[in-house]
Amino acid sequence: MHLRYIFVGTVLVFFVPAALGQIVDDSTQLVYGPSTVNVVYEHFLKLNLSETAAIDTSLTDFEKFSYVDRSGHNYRNLGNIGTAMFSTFYEMPEIIGRTPGYNAYNIYNVDPKTFKYYDTKSPFMDLSVVLGGQGRTVIDYTFSQNVNPNWNIGFDIHKLNIDKQIGAEQNEGDRNVENTRYDLYTFYDHPEVPYRLMAYISSFSHKVDETGGIAVSDSASNAEIFQYRDSQIKLEDVQGIERRTDLHIYQEYGLFKEFQLYHQLDRNTQVNIYKDYVDGSASSGNDTYVSFYPRFLIDPDSTYQESRFTSFSNEIGLKGSVSSVYYRFYLRNRLVDNEFLYLDSFEPASENYLGGVSQFTWRDLFAIRAEGEILQSGEFKLSGFLNSDFLNASYKTIRYRQPNLVQDYFGNHHEWHNDFDKGFANELAGSLNFNWKGVNLVPGLQLRTLDNFVYYDTLSSPKIATAPVLISKIGGQVNFFFNTNRELGEGFHFRNEGYFTTVTGNSAEVIRVPQFFYNGKVYWDGAWFEKAVPLQVGFNVHAKSAYKANAYNPAIQQYYLQDDTELSSYWTLDVFANMRIDKIFVFVKVTYANMAAESGYFVAPDYTGQERIFDFGVRWLFFD
Repeated sequence: MHLRYIFVGTVLVFFVPAALGQIVDDSTQLVYGPSTVNVVYEHFLKLNLSETAAIDTSLTDFEKFSYVDRSGHNYRNLGNIGTAMFSTFYEMPEIIGRTPGYNAYNIYNVDPKTFKYYDTKSPFMDLSVVLGGQGRTVIDYTFSQNVNPNWNIGFDIHKLNIDKQIGAEQNEGDRNVENTRYDLYTFYDHPEVPYRLMAYISSFSHKVDETGGIAVSDSASNAEIFQYRDSQIKLEDVQGIERRTDLHIYQEYGLFKEFQLYHQLDRNTQVNIYKDYVDGSASSGNDTYVSFYPRFLIDPDSTYQESRFTSFSNEIGLKGSVSSVYYRFYLRNRLVDNEFLYLDSFEPASENYLGGVSQFTWRDLFAIRAEGEILQSGEFKLSGFLNSDFLNASYKTIRYRQPNLVQDYFGNHHEWHNDFDKGFANELAGSLNFNWKGVNLVPGLQLRTLDNFVYYDTLSSPKIATAPVLISKIGGQVNFFFNTNRELGEGFHFRNEGYFTTVTGNSAEVIRVPQFFYNGKVYWDGAWFEKAVPLQVGFNVHAKSAYKANAYNPAIQQYYLQDDTELSSYWTLDVFANMRIDKIFVFVKVTYANMAAESGYFVAPDYTGQERIFDFGVRWLFFD
């Protein structure tokens, strides 16, 4: 299977540029490179910033290709790339209106806030292929080209083909996750009229062959527990599916220098499916279909469940900048509908929002920003930010509707009908930044209160906390740099990030977080062959203390409380080497290099973390 993707990548790399042709100067030397490709984000336009971002050509963290690594372990999964994600420290809600309640695969989908548009002087391609050990393949491909100096078009292809790491029935091709996302986008800046437009359409398909975790007895030895691909699993031939289609359009017109009119349109569809037709373990005498599920409300022989959530949003607003002050005010109408296969309790609804943003910037030394949004039914979101080189602080407060899923649900294995009160959350956070002779200290504190917090209990049923909960998180970063060659800028980097977290309040038992959390990185950054080949060599460390982490219920795609299993504390060591040869980036990596014989760790009850494995990745940039 790997050879097929290498072949496809080779075709894209060599034949597409040949068709477009190369652009050279009079001396036939290539003149295009990273400096001729600009990245544009939507918030640049919204904040009236004339800046653009450069494409990322750094080697730092290039070896972190998994979504858990990229998140700094602030998310955890089920031990394999592409599986259901869950926030390690819980998150503040972002949307105050109606939401479907299915969030396990959000991180794999497109995000308008971080979506990349381009302004290129020549055809630009970015191809990344990771050939992870034991059938873990990650492919990212971007093509972008300016039709003329003011109009850019492009597309992205993202693919995950991930084999099972537990309970695999064959050496290759027994898929755990198959993910495909296609993005088609455009960016237009009119040369004469003050009009600009950004738009994309994205198609997302995510399929997970659910395993249910490993099946072992309570008295099993380490050798019986940590068999990984040879483990017996609880579910077979079971699929969890999520499909999304997202259309996003942003456009603005400058009436005056200090006054612009803008419009934003979003059309989103999210479909979630769970199906279990055949008990793949019946032939072995272990009827997992019967033993895995708590009860059968519709069909004792098969399960099919489906939810479809659609939203259509139109936002119009006024924005502008006067001296050092930026302002934006907007109105938004959002139409939502939610359909469940066996339930029709959610009528189509219309939501009307009023919001605004104001920011004061003083000489690029600090910025103060305030944001607010209210919904006609009483929900609101308010926040304030102070950003500077020395101090960063923020305060957020939000009153929000509870997700549809926790209010009403009827499926083959679960049923509930609730009328939960609106949730309320506050967050106060701050950090300092000290720099002195190669030492960087960033101490920080975060206090978060959750009121009317909805969780899933030990029976996977939603419940609302009877009292507020306070999550206190203190820690920060300690970073060092030691020169080994001042003239070439080579040296050792030591990066450390650690947090101590406590949960207090009369409902503290419904929040499960590790008390101690640590990320570390040590690497040498330099170059070979007189700076011709930049190189980084080092290792990453991650550690957590023991805690009773939430378990996962694939039938409803939700993590729920459990009191039977405490995940032991563990630490992992990943050894890597990153290098760049001209426009080609390469990494090699040994994940969980410190793994001992007949051992391992759990990331969720019944789900083991990735065993020791060798990964290889390459990224190739083309500018002509």
